[in-house]
Amino acid sequence: MRRMLVLAVVAACTTPPLKIIYEVAEGTPGQSCGVTECKDIPMGCESVLSVRILSPSNPSEPFVSVCEVVPPSTSKDLCAIGKIDLPPTDLPREVLEVQVTVWPKSMVTDPVTGELNCLRVPVMFDANLGFPIDLSPTPALGGHAFYHPGDSETVVTLGCTNKELINAPSCSGMDTVSVTSTVTDFETGVSVGENLADQLNVFVGEPTLTTFGSETAFTLFPNTARALSRATSVPPVWGADVKLVFTSSACIEVLEDDAPAITSLRCRDRITSADRRIDIAGVRVSKETLREILGALTLAEFPPEGLTLGIVLDANGNPAAGFPVAASQGTVQYLNANRTGLATGGKTTASGMFVSRDAPYGTLFSTFLTTQLSSIGGLVQGRLTIVLFDPPTGQ
Repeated sequence: MRRMLVLAVVAACTTPPLKIIYEVAEGTPGQSCGVTECKDIPMGCESVLSVRILSPSNPSEPFVSVCEVVPPSTSKDLCAIGKIDLPPTDLPREVLEVQVTVWPKSMVTDPVTGELNCLRVPVMFDANLGFPIDLSPTPALGGHAFYHPGDSETVVTLGCTNKELINAPSCSGMDTVSVTSTVTDFETGVSVGENLADQLNVFVGEPTLTTFGSETAFTLFPNTARALSRATSVPPVWGADVKLVFTSSACIEVLEDDAPAITSLRCRDRITSADRRIDIAGVRVSKETLREILGALTLAEFPPEGLTLGIVLDANGNPAAGFPVAASQGTVQYLNANRTGLATGGKTTASGMFVSRDAPYGTLFSTFLTTQLSSIGGLVQGRLTIVLFDPPTGQ
């Protein structure tokens, strides 16, 4: 790896002062950038640099916390982060952690206030490699290192966690994504009819992790989703060219006119800002089905933090019993055969249904029929997130 640039010198009560130097990860495992120089990493998008210097014993109160838009440069590359100076700060004589991340501005902008908030998307760093742990959503680049009193310099190696985020096609004028969607009925698994389709409002968007005081939750605000219009009537298909930047996933929202109704989400992962076409089937859940689910969970109303509802189907589209569902985060519960309560036994019953009340958005749910099946889901505030597994052929 080759030295990239000196970011700043922070005045300290130690000798010598803390001096931060950046390198680009190249040839290292995990998040190699594939290059050695900052000039070789394009940064076409408006980006934000976050630098935090803190005591590992008290990470919630950093001595330095910078969240600043990177000044534009003619070269439009990562070297532009060197234009940001850190504030002069007296630092204690102790081991300090230096955390650095680079974000597209859209990901760290509060959708309500429009202000920058680099803590809006929490980041954890790998203890061995020092790079951000690859959990959706992620920064474009990041790394951390430790300063020890007396060090002449502190080298922070920036790993390319998802460098495409700061050079998305949308930043170069290719700012539309073509989205198409059908809507299936949760109970029947077939496309909704024309009459029911007339009562549905369909949107596309991506949930984001938002901070509310000391709490965080995934949300999908109306101003970050885009409406899809009816493209065909038989079968009903919705579509639109939307101006959105998707960082890791996309969801189809379905809301029925017949109030009171809860918005359902069906999501797909492994979608990035480079995708120009997205095709996802949304899901309509009837009020009657939702009442049954809430009754089985002994809930008087829909939980404001959201709920994940899934179903395992066989190759004929019928609910499949006897299949355990694993979740990468949180827990899974199963509805009994007649959907009046929860079942024990750790696997689906004749209803085929399962729920999760604590898995955060981005959780990967999986089961095994004749092959491994998986789909993302998880809690989004005020939304019913649907998990469907595509059955393998030939079962």
